[in-house]
Amino acid sequence: MKIKNICFGLVFVGTLGVAASSFAESRQSFAAEQKSLSQALSDMRSTKAKLRRIDREFDGHKARAEQLLDQSISEVESAIDYAKNNPESPPRHDRGHDR
Repeated sequence: MKIKNICFGLVFVGTLGVAASSFAESRQSFAAEQKSLSQALSDMRSTKAKLRRIDREFDGHKARAEQLLDQSISEVESAIDYAKNNPESPPRHDRGHDR
């Protein structure tokens, strides 16, 4: 009986250790994701500012690029807001479009 209790205790402690490690990795991953999203947002805003300083329109391509950047900026802002409000949501591993 003692050996059974000791084994159970060891398994329980090991399970807690794995859970704690997983939680720590999740928090680190969350912080890394937030940093990446913030950097992407900054890069897109910088790119948009650079496009605005160009006088030529390139047959409408510059305007279209600015529209797509606006859409991308909005999506990343939404992702950041979602992540802040749902820090425990599991990551999705598909790279497809949600819409």
